[in-house]
Amino acid sequence: MIRQVLRRRCWVKLGRGSPHQRVQCSMQTGNCRAYSTSSRSIVLGIETSCDDTAVGIVDDERNILGEAAHSQLAKHIEYGGIIPPIARDMHAENIGQVAQDALKQCPVPLEEMTAIAVTTRPGMALSLRVGFDFARDLARKYNKPLIPVHHMEAHATAVRLQHRQVLSSRT
Repeated sequence: MIRQVLRRRCWVKLGRGSPHQRVQCSMQTGNCRAYSTSSRSIVLGIETSCDDTAVGIVDDERNILGEAAHSQLAKHIEYGGIIPPIARDMHAENIGQVAQDALKQCPVPLEEMTAIAVTTRPGMALSLRVGFDFARDLARKYNKPLIPVHHMEAHATAVRLQHRQVLSSRT
């Protein structure tokens, strides 16, 4: 079901070139068109791939402007493991508050952010769906590009956020 929804158009950041260069791609056809922004980029990211609900806000200089998370660990310990429908329900129950908590820390209002990013794979389909629906609704409400994020690639990229000087000298 998520795959069908993701076939709609989305916006993604180009990996190289101008930090303000963006491209719109249809995930179904591969058609793309570029656009540019003159101000700094600020992205709100949503993560719901398993049992933690998390929202982070970062700018294009790798500054964390806001972050919040809700752990479901205590609930899943009761059952001896993660039960996907319970994880989904807890994401749905908490995602709004987690987003509000992250936005309270951020000096930039959501209306002025550049894009909304969301984990789309891999992960538990029921959990991913909650995050995707929430991100899609925000993107539509505020007319923002929606950026699909691969969970494992994000882990690898997060190292660059934490160790900018070390890695930037090698690339």
